[in-house]
Amino acid sequence: MEKIIDGIFAVDKEHKQKLILIQTLRPHLLATDGSTANKILRSCVTRLEERDVQCRALGARVMEIMHQVYPEKVLSALHETDLCNVDCAALTSKLIIKSIKDEPL
Repeated sequence: MEKIIDGIFAVDKEHKQKLILIQTLRPHLLATDGSTANKILRSCVTRLEERDVQCRALGARVMEIMHQVYPEKVLSALHETDLCNVDCAALTSKLIIKSIKDEPL
């Protein structure tokens, strides 16, 4: 699965097409085991720190999907990023707020 995600990032297609591919893979992302999830998240963290805005957006989208199953792993991976990076900080804030909202009182 991590090779498929890396392939989507690498393929020369329009950003919208890549987002559609990622959305198509959503059920598979949600079904990944912990080890594969860690590899995918490491790849996404690398993408979040790239200069290309669209690449960062794709990495963020994959992490948002993975957060539904592995919230702790995603937030832990984001903790290792440079929070001076606006995209990393924004995604971290968004997912922390989502985690708080999803917690039962």
